Amino acid sequence: MIHNIRGYGFGMNLTPRDVTISWLPLYHDMGLIGTMLGSIYHGQPLALMGPQDFLARPSRWLWAVHQYRGTVSPAPNFAYEICARKIPDEELEGLDLSSWRIALNGAEAVRPETLERFSERFAPYGFKPEAHFPAYGLAEASLAVTFPPPGRGPLVETLSRETLESEGVVAACGAGETPMTLVACGRPLPDMEVRIVDNHGKVLEDRRRGLVEFRGPSSLESYYNNPEATAAAKDADGWVKTGDLGYLSEGELYLTGRIKDIIIKAGRNIQAEDVEDIVASVKGVRRGCVAAFGVEDDKEGTELLVIVAESRLKDEGAKNELAGKIEKEVARRLGVPPDRVDVVKSHTVPKTPSGKIRRSECKKRWIDGSLKASGGTIAQLQKVVFHGLSQRLKKLVGMPRQLVRSAWCYACLGTSIMIPTVFALISKRGAQKLMGPVARLYLKLVGVHLDVRGEASFSEPCIVVCNHCSTLDALVLTATWKSPLTFLVAPWVTEHPLLKRLIARTGHIPVHRGDPEVAEQQEKEFVERLSRGESLAIFPEGGIEVTPGLRPFALGAFRLAAQNGVPIIPVALTGTRKAQPYPKMIPFPTPVRAIVGSPMYADGDEWQHVLELSNQSREWMAEYCGDPLSHRRLRRND
Repeated sequence: MIHNIRGYGFGMNLTPRDVTISWLPLYHDMGLIGTMLGSIYHGQPLALMGPQDFLARPSRWLWAVHQYRGTVSPAPNFAYEICARKIPDEELEGLDLSSWRIALNGAEAVRPETLERFSERFAPYGFKPEAHFPAYGLAEASLAVTFPPPGRGPLVETLSRETLESEGVVAACGAGETPMTLVACGRPLPDMEVRIVDNHGKVLEDRRRGLVEFRGPSSLESYYNNPEATAAAKDADGWVKTGDLGYLSEGELYLTGRIKDIIIKAGRNIQAEDVEDIVASVKGVRRGCVAAFGVEDDKEGTELLVIVAESRLKDEGAKNELAGKIEKEVARRLGVPPDRVDVVKSHTVPKTPSGKIRRSECKKRWIDGSLKASGGTIAQLQKVVFHGLSQRLKKLVGMPRQLVRSAWCYACLGTSIMIPTVFALISKRGAQKLMGPVARLYLKLVGVHLDVRGEASFSEPCIVVCNHCSTLDALVLTATWKSPLTFLVAPWVTEHPLLKRLIARTGHIPVHRGDPEVAEQQEKEFVERLSRGESLAIFPEGGIEVTPGLRPFALGAFRLAAQNGVPIIPVALTGTRKAQPYPKMIPFPTPVRAIVGSPMYADGDEWQHVLELSNQSREWMAEYCGDPLSHRRLRRND
C-alpha cells in the first residue's frame, strides 16, 4: 500500500502545497487510500465530506474546491456527468475552480462525452480542460495502476466499433461504420507493469483488444482465506487478471469494458456500458439509470440483448413509444437491435451506494420477476428514518437487560476482589492460593469460557510472561495457572481504589520505573521472591494499547531469568481483547483461550543471551496470540 501511495504521489506530482477535496466513502479504496491515507503520507491538507452530501446537492463538491482552493479531487465518471447536467446555474454564481489541477476520473468507465460536457459547462468558472485526469486502478493493486501525465488533459481515440467487436482489432472508423471513442488512462506507475493477453495467456501486440493484466510491488498477495480465488486471479509470475478488457497503444492503456459485462450477439462482443450510453442519449430516459445485459437463448445459441431503462413517464402508451425510440437508436448506432426493452419507473434499476449500476442484480431480478421500484427518495428517506428509530427502540428495550448484566458483573467482580482481600487478614498464603479458584469462578459467573491449552504449572520457581491486550488479562492468567503467581504490577494499578488493598495484602510487587536506586532494591526483591519458591508473572510489553500488535518486550524479566537460572514460560492469550476491550471493566460473554508454552532457558547470562531469550519468547507468543509483531514501543506515562 505504501508503495502505491508513493507511486501515485509521483504520478500526480503531489507536494504539501496541494489540497485534496473528497466526498468518496472511506470504505472505498479511492476514498480511504487515495484521499485520506495519501494526504497523511504526502503531508497535504484534506477536506472531507460525506457521499450523502454530494448526492443531495452535487454543487457542494465544487464549492468545497472553491472554498478550500482544492488542487486534487477524485470522483467516478457519473459524478462529473451529474455536475455537468443537473446543477442549476443559480447554484454556481461566484464559483471559482481555477485552483483544480487534478480532476481524477476513475473507478468506472471514463466517457469522453462526459469530460467534454464538464469542460464546456465549467470553463466559465475557471476549470481548465487539461485538469481532467482519467486513471485506471483496482483494489487488487491497492489502488492505482496507470496515470496520465499531469496537465496533459484527455487523450481520445476514435475507432471502428464493428471491427473491435468482431475481430478484436483497433482500426480507424471507415465510411458506414459506427464510431467508438475511448479515453486513454495513461501509463503504468513506477515499478508497475501492464500487458494485454488473449484467452490462452498469450501476450498480444499493440492495438489488439484482450484481457488486461498487471503486476507490481503493490499487487495483492492473496485473497483472505481463499486460495482458489487467489490461484484463479494471479499466476506464478505475479501477473494479476483484472477482468477488464482493453488494449495498449504507444504505452497508453485504453479500456473497452469488462469480461462479465460482454453481451455476445450476432457474432459480436458488445459491451453493456456502450449500450447503456446509447440508451441514455434518448430523450425521456433517466441518464445513469439504464442497465443492459445478456440473457442466454438456448434455441438460438446466442444471447438476448435486454435493456431496462428508467423514465418518469406514467402513461403506458408513452412508455411503449419510448421503448420503440430506444430500439431504433440502439439499432442505428450499434447495428444490432435489442431483443427486449423495458421502460420502468424511477428507482427500479439497482445501484451501489456510490451510484454504480448493479447489472448482475438487475439481471437476476429481471429473470425471476422481482424487479420493481424501490419507492424513490421519499420512501428511501422514510426507510432510513424508521430503521434508525427501530434501532433506537431496540436499544431502549435492551437497556434493562444491559443494566442487570452490568450490576451482576460488578457484584461478581467486587466479591471476587473482596474474598481474597479479607482472607489475607487471616492467612496471606491462603489468600494467594484462593485467587486462582476465585478467578475461575468469576469467569464462569460472567459467561467468559476459559480454554487452557498446555501445562499450566511448573514444579520450580519460574517467570511467566504473557501478552497484554485487555484489562481482563491478569485475571485470566490467574485463572489459568494452577499455583499462585506473584504479579509485577504497574503503578496505576497499585493505586486503584478497588485493587490496592488486594495487591498489598497478597504480596504482589509494584514496579516503579525511572529511579535507579528503587530499581536496584526491586531487583533484590525479585531475586528474593524466586529464592523463596515464588513464580513471577510479568507482562513484558509494559502495558496495554487499544491498537492490536505485540509490542517490543522490556528485557528486565529475561535478564532476571538468565542471571538466576530460572525458566521463562510464555503464555499467549487470545480472545481477551474481544471479551473486555481496554479500558472497559465489564466483559462480554465470549470464549477466551490461554496457550501455555514450554519452559525456555537462557544459554548464559551475557547480554546477547538475554536478547535471544526475549526474541525466542516473543516470536513464540506472536505465533499463538494472533497479534502481528509491532516494532513501535508502548507509550507510557508512568
